[in-house]
Amino acid sequence: MQNTKTSEVKHKILAHILLWLLALPLLTQAFTACAIKPITPVATPAAQAPAADSTTSLTPAIEVRWQSADTCQMATIQADDALLQGPCDGGQSAVNFSSDTPAAAEDFRHLTSTFASFTAETAVGAVQFTGSGQEQATPAQQRMIAEWSRWVSDAAVAGRTSAAAQLALAWHREGGIAGFCDDLAVYTYGVAVATSCRGQAPTDKGRHWLTAEQLAQIYSWVDELGNAEIVQKDPAVADAMSQTLAFRGNGAHQPSDAQEQAMVDFANRLYAEFD
Repeated sequence: MQNTKTSEVKHKILAHILLWLLALPLLTQAFTACAIKPITPVATPAAQAPAADSTTSLTPAIEVRWQSADTCQMATIQADDALLQGPCDGGQSAVNFSSDTPAAAEDFRHLTSTFASFTAETAVGAVQFTGSGQEQATPAQQRMIAEWSRWVSDAAVAGRTSAAAQLALAWHREGGIAGFCDDLAVYTYGVAVATSCRGQAPTDKGRHWLTAEQLAQIYSWVDELGNAEIVQKDPAVADAMSQTLAFRGNGAHQPSDAQEQAMVDFANRLYAEFD
């Protein structure tokens, strides 16, 4: 009986093996038919480079036009060492910057890298400005750029410049317990220059660009008021401090006492910025 059961088990095992052997070709075909096919990459359009910013290809430039003796004159500055100047209707000549304006190249780079492009009408001429900066120029700063361009252009044509022509105010302070000896010059093209006359030789304290607010104040006085000289002196006999301010304006009115004091205070505050 035990041998019979063992024989049945062997026959069953052999039968299962035989079935698997017979089914193997069919299973192979099924697996082949159902095999996962390789994924074909989907064609995607090539990534497009971002469009170039049109402002990056613009050449920094300042063009200013003004009337001179019933004739339209213009100056175009597109480089940091030369400019074109002449009648608006043509015939402009290329001239190098004057040696009397040694900071002109640095000024040009500063202006065109600070301010964004604009077109404006100012009190001293029409300006078309191409810059790469981010700052939006105020009306006073637009005028400053026009004033600076005309100053550099006139100096280049003449070969020299007259500082007095662009001087808005000159301030001097001396004496006092502190022993002051200070000088400040403010120009209509937006620059202030400070020196100290203490000691045996004057000391240059630097050259600053005026802020938009300072420019607005200077142009307000220049347009409204005429020339004036202001002298203030302490009543003390010993160690008295004196201040003298010479103002050059294009207006028809004389400054009031309050305006004279405002000019002196303006000069004192501005000079303190150089310390």
